[in-house]
Amino acid sequence: MGLDMYLYKFKKNCNFEDRLWMQIVWYVFDTKTVESNSLRNFLKSYKMDNDKDDKRSTDLLNMSIYWRKANMIHNWFYEKCVFLNEPDNKPMLVKTTHLIELLDLCKNILLHKEETLSGKTDYVIEHLPTRSGFFFGSTKYDEDYFIDVEDTVKHLEETINKAEDNELFMYVADY
Repeated sequence: MGLDMYLYKFKKNCNFEDRLWMQIVWYVFDTKTVESNSLRNFLKSYKMDNDKDDKRSTDLLNMSIYWRKANMIHNWFYEKCVFLNEPDNKPMLVKTTHLIELLDLCKNILLHKEETLSGKTDYVIEHLPTRSGFFFGSTKYDEDYFIDVEDTVKHLEETINKAEDNELFMYVADY
């Protein structure tokens, strides 16, 4: 139990508007069928514009990043990105520009590590605050906080470097 957070990438079907595509993904997630691969099966029934020889894509949805109880990252997504007017445990559309913004922020947070660990927490509280919640993990600005931020930098750099033009991202938290 606790805050499990996922960033998925999926190839956008160019025939749909972003919001409609997200609603399709959101509907399938909302049915809690992701673990049984229903989402993947549902999505592969839609032909991608760039598919060759009328093949169905089987590679539409992939997990890019997994976080465990990194509540400051969850808080950032909750504050900065749109949850389609639903509670914060619903999937949400994330653009590459959001990921770049979060990456830059995390790099700046790491520049303030020493001062934060010495007790001066004003910068991190203002720019990347923790978020409390049932089983969300520690809200302290300690070494574990910075481990989560460092891991986020590493994984975001990899994800952004591998991103393709026809991919969108989806953030979802489970708790």
